[in-house]
Amino acid sequence: MAGQITEPQIPLVAVGAGLYVLIRFIEAYSLWHYKKWALWVSAASGAIYIPFQLLELCEHVT
Repeated sequence: MAGQITEPQIPLVAVGAGLYVLIRFIEAYSLWHYKKWALWVSAASGAIYIPFQLLELCEHVT
């Protein structure tokens, strides 16, 4: 998959990676400091994977 990234797509991939890191940092900070909204951030950051998992299930079910 990484081999399919073209040069014009590199900035988009970098922005996506930066947003992912930011979300994970916010999640870690909120959990570390026992913020009330930490569980919501954790649920949202975990939900990022749901569309990808559903896609894999639809494509590779035997």
